[in-house]
Amino acid sequence: MGYAIIPNWQLFWMADAIQNNQSIPLEYVVRGLFQMSMNTGWILIVAVLLFDDRELSA
Repeated sequence: MGYAIIPNWQLFWMADAIQNNQSIPLEYVVRGLFQMSMNTGWILIVAVLLFDDRELSA
């Protein structure tokens, strides 16, 4: 079940292509940035929903 919830970060590893002297397409980089921003966005939304009603001052 954990594999279904956590994204596969291995898809972002570009070191293998660089090591084999292959170029990384710009479309791949753009899609990676888009997916990263979407993942960060939903994590921030969940964090706001979880901590919205918490009183942080003492």
